[in-house]
Amino acid sequence: MVHSALRIWDKSGNELNTLFLDDFFKHDKNHSLTDPVVIYDNNTNRWFSVIMEISDRCIYECFIDVASSTTPDPNSNWNIFKVSFEDKFADYPMVGLSKDKLVFGINLYIKYLDNKSNIKSNYTGTESIVLDKDALLNNQTKKSAYFSPLYKDYFTIFPVNSLNTDCLNMEASSFDSKGYFVNKIILFKTCGIPSKENVKIDMHEVPVQIILPTNGVQPSINSNYTEIDTGGSRPRGPVQINDTIFTGYNTRCENNKSEVLSCIRIIKLNTTNNSLDFKDIFLTDAHIFYPAINTNIEGKLVVVFSMSNNRIYPSGLYATIDQNFSSAEIKPIIQGNANTNVFNKEGVIRFGDYFTSVNDPSNNSAWITGEYGDKNVHAKGEENRGEVYQLHGWSTFIANVK
Repeated sequence: MVHSALRIWDKSGNELNTLFLDDFFKHDKNHSLTDPVVIYDNNTNRWFSVIMEISDRCIYECFIDVASSTTPDPNSNWNIFKVSFEDKFADYPMVGLSKDKLVFGINLYIKYLDNKSNIKSNYTGTESIVLDKDALLNNQTKKSAYFSPLYKDYFTIFPVNSLNTDCLNMEASSFDSKGYFVNKIILFKTCGIPSKENVKIDMHEVPVQIILPTNGVQPSINSNYTEIDTGGSRPRGPVQINDTIFTGYNTRCENNKSEVLSCIRIIKLNTTNNSLDFKDIFLTDAHIFYPAINTNIEGKLVVVFSMSNNRIYPSGLYATIDQNFSSAEIKPIIQGNANTNVFNKEGVIRFGDYFTSVNDPSNNSAWITGEYGDKNVHAKGEENRGEVYQLHGWSTFIANVK
């Protein structure tokens, strides 16, 4: 599922169906959809998805739409449930599952128009929403949503999948005025479900140190548009194995030439005693960023991420890592062939923050998806600094790692 469409394949790569999301979610024709997430629940053999539904950039109305399949076949009918955030902009929904609940975290902003009718925003905090999984599957949405308190000092809650427990951990990073600088990991242990009105969230902090990463680079099409926003040091794609949580962070490293590069730190957190260990993944001649983590049946970590340098366009790689960090092997997936095209007013390009890694429950493999720059996809140019650029766009890769 990407911003505009849902496509279904069999595991051999044969296309089975393609649906436009406007038709799938049946939303108001004046609204738009963005930031979709799809997750498979091995306990119930059902598929779940969440997506942002926005109207006028959420100045007037904003929802998170939650969909659940009615059978194990994603080609079947889906139930749709809308969670309203009224006039607040609910951004970047990340999803996790436990035995009895679906939880997603969002970052909340207040959108408003200034005196020149330009859309502005103020960050108000991060929040988690707890949904009763059985209620979603049975299309019984009464009392099915619980809203956590608003956490103003933290940023980006990532739920940690834990299908063998009733409780579910969520993880956030500390937030300060300089960016997503991390000096502690905040864990939110969520138990209970809304239909029983017994949801309880226990929070505790674990000290840690992550250095704010440097921007990545890519081959230049213009001196203004070479850097890549590596996303700050917010948590990425955590996974829980028994009592241990593995999380990826964007950070910075130095190579043997004392050159500063963006790299990835995998943190291993024991939730019973809060002990920490970590392993840095880095390349000596390239920036890497935006990791997503999962495991295969053998229990090895499968980490997918993006890389680039001044010779190589944004591309996809993955690493397999032992849980004890004794070994790591990095392999390429796909090499990009064009610059990406989404950039902010400072000329820094936003790229790579939608990587996923999931295990295949039927065999010892993992499915990974991500973005890469593609010269075969053309995007509309943006006028900036008195010039107009015709730029290439993003494409999405899907790969099976055995």
